Amino acid sequence: HRAYRRGFYLFPHPTGLHLAFSRSMAQESLIQLVNWVPYKHLPAEWQEPATRSALSNLSQAAGEWFERLTCERLKALGIIGQSFPRRIGTAQAALAIPETIGGLDFLGYCPKQRLLILAEAKMVMTGLDARHWRDDIHEFVSASGSYAERFRKKRAWVKANTPAIAAALGGQGVAGLATVMLTLYPCIAREFIPDFPCVSLTEFLLDYEQNSSWPYPTG
Repeated sequence: HRAYRRGFYLFPHPTGLHLAFSRSMAQESLIQLVNWVPYKHLPAEWQEPATRSALSNLSQAAGEWFERLTCERLKALGIIGQSFPRRIGTAQAALAIPETIGGLDFLGYCPKQRLLILAEAKMVMTGLDARHWRDDIHEFVSASGSYAERFRKKRAWVKANTPAIAAALGGQGVAGLATVMLTLYPCIAREFIPDFPCVSLTEFLLDYEQNSSWPYPTG
């Protein structure tokens, strides 16, 4: 019910309710509405079974879009890879991903540096309010089964199976493993994750361009 999401107001008056608004405020509210709809936010008056179902579908589609965008940008850097929901590779070299690990948003091989690249895509909304920071830290770091905790499991599994994964991807002479968690917007959680970078996709691409190679420590 915050004002910046509502561009129209009804004010009581002896002659009846008056509708009050400004053009710029209505336009700003529309921008906020569009930004938050993929995260299942709608005015309370519009909430009903049909809209909630549509919001769930839209949210899933938006997350899939960001995963595809992440894969496209990584491949544009010369990294050979893709998302792997259940298994890596094909035929005899194929490697099944355990259900306890879950799908990999992006796994690839960088011939230039001979690195395995593991990336996780998280399309989360954030903000500068204290409540946004609290929610981000909870989801990414402190909650049981947090994003960081699940990503560490994926990293550990990839590291333990590097030879088999390299064979499945067709990579030769893997020198190390590089990991990154990529978000749509810069996120405060990065300050609370010491063992792998958590940066926005834009920040990552700028860092990569500046270094002309993988910009973060590898393990």
